[in-house]
Amino acid sequence: MAAEFGRALRAHRRRARLTQAQVGERVGYHHSLISKVESGARTPPRGLAAALDEVLGTGGELAALDTQDSPQQTLLSLLPGAAADGVRIPLRHWPAVLPAGIGCPEHGAVACRVPVAASAHALLARLGRDRPGPDLVHVLTALLHDCAATDALAPVEWALHRLAPADSRALLTLAAHYARVAGRMRAARGQDALGMAWLGQGLTWAAAAGDAAVTGRLLRDVAALTRVGVPA
Repeated sequence: MAAEFGRALRAHRRRARLTQAQVGERVGYHHSLISKVESGARTPPRGLAAALDEVLGTGGELAALDTQDSPQQTLLSLLPGAAADGVRIPLRHWPAVLPAGIGCPEHGAVACRVPVAASAHALLARLGRDRPGPDLVHVLTALLHDCAATDALAPVEWALHRLAPADSRALLTLAAHYARVAGRMRAARGQDALGMAWLGQGLTWAAAAGDAAVTGRLLRDVAALTRVGVPA
C-alpha cells in the first residue's frame, strides 16, 4: 500500500505542478519525507494524507489509500525542533574512532573508524536525501556522542528530522538513541511534555528495530521523568 500511496501522491503533485519542497512546506514536513513517501520507502505520518488531499485537491483519494499500518510511523504529528537547513553542527569533540561504550548500529560494539570532521559535514548534508552508508552511520553515531557531551539540542533534533522515518534496523536503532537524547535534553530544559514525546517516539523506533537494550534505557528514562521530572 505504501508504494500505491506514493505513486498516487507523485501523480497528484506533478499534476499540481509543485515540487516536493513546495508540498512539504505547505503541509509542514521536510521535503525528504515527501520524497520517501513518494518512493514507497515509508507510509505517511498520521494526518499527512488528509493535509495532502487538501493541498493537492484530490477529493480525499490519498486519505482513502492511507492504511496507517507501518511500525516505523511517527507518534508525533509534527516533529519538534529544527527542521530547516542551517543548524550549526558542533563537531567539537570529534573522535577518530567511536568512543568506548557507543556501539555502532551497523557493526555492534566495536571501535569503528569515524570519517574526519572535514568530510563529516559533507556526509551530513546528504542525510535525508540518500540512503545512508556505513560512513554516514558512523558520523551520526559520533555526532550523537558530541551533542550529548556539549548539551547541543538543535543538531540532535535536526538529525531526527532527517532520520525519520528510518528504513533499516541500524537506522531505527540510531533514531531511537537520538530520540532518547532529545527527550532527556528537552526534559532538562523543563519541557517535560516534549521530553516524554521524544522518549515515546524512541520506544516506537526501538521496538521496530527489535533492540532490547535501547528499549530498556528509554523505559528507565520514561520512569525517571514520570517520577521526578528530569531523567537521572
